[in-house]
Amino acid sequence: MGLVHAWQAAAPLLLVVTLALTLPVISVSWRELARAILPSAAGALVMAAAVAFAERRIADLPPPVELAILVAMGIGLYLLLMWRFARPTIDALYTFVTRKQLSTV
Repeated sequence: MGLVHAWQAAAPLLLVVTLALTLPVISVSWRELARAILPSAAGALVMAAAVAFAERRIADLPPPVELAILVAMGIGLYLLLMWRFARPTIDALYTFVTRKQLSTV
């Protein structure tokens, strides 16, 4: 467990040091980084909370069924949130995967 605890403490510190060294080189500020991460991080937090809430409600189901429901719910909710609040990210992902532009309906 000592190694696990050491890594849990060191990983965030390593991230901060790496970002502090890298961001100036690529001309990105901490604020720009936070603005870019916020939609995905907020969507992930909402999704995690919803899945945790739903998990308690369906705990009596067989584990494979419970897992399938929670995974489908998590994916659907995250994509819905990203579609609503980070549409340019979804558009860029679609374009990257298909090499086509989404219609602007």
